[in-house]
Amino acid sequence: MSYTVIVSFKLKAEFAVEFMQYMQEQAKNSLINEPGCMIFDIWNHPNVPEKVYLYEAYVNRGAFKYHLETDHFKEFDAAVDHMILDKKVITANI
Repeated sequence: MSYTVIVSFKLKAEFAVEFMQYMQEQAKNSLINEPGCMIFDIWNHPNVPEKVYLYEAYVNRGAFKYHLETDHFKEFDAAVDHMILDKKVITANI
């Protein structure tokens, strides 16, 4: 069983490009530095860049909790907070 996370972001349009740069770095850091992170996919539509979606899969819930405590996540979260209008998170054990 794995622990999956789906996140949807609605961004302030003027920050869409900058947010994606941070997000791509976040995905890379998670996949490289977190043995419990199996998948970290980012999606957005080229015509609607202010909407971003993540699909993440971890070996278990503990691995996701670890992810939230990493320095790279905390730095990312602080750097992009002002860029986000809305954020929704869905989690599930599958």
